[in-house]
Amino acid sequence: MVKSVKIIDGKPVNFSQVIVHQFAISSDDPELFAGEELYHWEKSDPGRFIKSHAVDVFWKKTFDHVRWNHRFAIVAEIEDRFLSEYYLKWGNGERN
Repeated sequence: MVKSVKIIDGKPVNFSQVIVHQFAISSDDPELFAGEELYHWEKSDPGRFIKSHAVDVFWKKTFDHVRWNHRFAIVAEIEDRFLSEYYLKWGNGERN
């Protein structure tokens, strides 16, 4: 989790950059097949909440050499008060 403070309307506001969803794909063209998973997550309740409250949402891809697949993580930069609400409703996305 990466923490930062931004000044909004003259007041400091705490933000966190967190993983909100993860999944793995075993394919020669992982970005193609990741699209479906990303689309379904965006349409889910947690996805809609993050899209409406986060200031930035992006995904990262890494290769898991142990399991021999591609790991995708959806990362959101979100204000801490909304992150608390997200965790209370859906839990910690890092364990998905």
